[in-house]
Amino acid sequence: MLTLLKSCEIYAPDYLGIGDILLGGTKILAIEKEIHPAAGVETELINCSGYMVFPGLIDPVCFFCGNGAEEEEQRQYNASDFSEAAFAGGVSSVVGTLGWNDIMRSAGDLLQKTKQLNSSGLNTGAYTGGFRGNSCIFLQRIASDLAYIPEMTATGPMAIADHRAGMPEESLFANLHAEAETGAELGRKSAVVVYMLGEDKSHYNKTLEKLQNIVPVHRHAMISGVNRNMEAMKAGKKFGIKGLINIVTNTTGFFQEETIHPATALKEFLRAGVPMKNITLSSYAGFEAVKPNQTDIKYQMLLFFKAFCESISDSKIPTEIVAKIFSRNAAETFKMQGKGILKPGMHADVLVLTKDFHPAHLFINGEHRLIDGVMVPRANHPS
Repeated sequence: MLTLLKSCEIYAPDYLGIGDILLGGTKILAIEKEIHPAAGVETELINCSGYMVFPGLIDPVCFFCGNGAEEEEQRQYNASDFSEAAFAGGVSSVVGTLGWNDIMRSAGDLLQKTKQLNSSGLNTGAYTGGFRGNSCIFLQRIASDLAYIPEMTATGPMAIADHRAGMPEESLFANLHAEAETGAELGRKSAVVVYMLGEDKSHYNKTLEKLQNIVPVHRHAMISGVNRNMEAMKAGKKFGIKGLINIVTNTTGFFQEETIHPATALKEFLRAGVPMKNITLSSYAGFEAVKPNQTDIKYQMLLFFKAFCESISDSKIPTEIVAKIFSRNAAETFKMQGKGILKPGMHADVLVLTKDFHPAHLFINGEHRLIDGVMVPRANHPS
């Protein structure tokens, strides 16, 4: 059966105006001003008049195994809970990391959860390397993980300026990027290494200067958590001119009172001259929260969706720029083939929103996963 979305306001993420989108199988078949159902072909018609249509949102840093500091069993999120939370937030693709506790958990645990999430219908990748640079590796080398394991997407996130990860020397940065470049070329993966800013503000500039001296291609290094405090914002503005930066939306978590609101941070980075293509946002969903009632995974994912909406409605950033930052940028950075753009031949990851930003529909690889905020059970898949 085909699905025809009629009279959509299309952000692909470039603005295409009002048109129709035809989905079939896992792909987008056509986008035209007007598409008529073919005679004799079963086609579901969905009236999207007055609705905005975007690529499914992409969350490039989350903790779907939990962050490691959990005291309660329920914080070790099961796959169905995490995928349902992602769907509710308009998210079609995620990339997960093990977090700082790679002592009690392993790369095998991360890979197992990645496969479970893919089976649940959520496009899911994982990081090799880990919090200490080489502490979460499945096949002994980062390059081997990227070359041989389909789910391994990129390298990191390695902590910097964090008391739990030590102070990395230039040699560690050089080795990480050599492994990432090699594995990316052999496995056709992303050569990007993600670095997670810790709370030791005094080391931001010194550490990032080391990094910039070593990295062979500036856009192959991303620093995450650039909105955790004002010092991180300053470092991010400088680094983001040539390198990649990632804003965190889970502001109820470890960053606490000093955090700059994600929509505000995004506007400030753009105003400071950071190229739009160098910016992504992520949920950090699964990261431990300061307040117990805010550890709920659905709530943390909804913060990601809220940042998307508020960047448009409150920060007044043009809609197509926000759409690019929340979808296409991550897809291009992490080499997610067929993702992040609505056009014929691409994967049918489609988010439909009302004018007041209520999720009306979400399709992932052509499957209808959300209707009016309610999850749709997968056909022929146990929920």
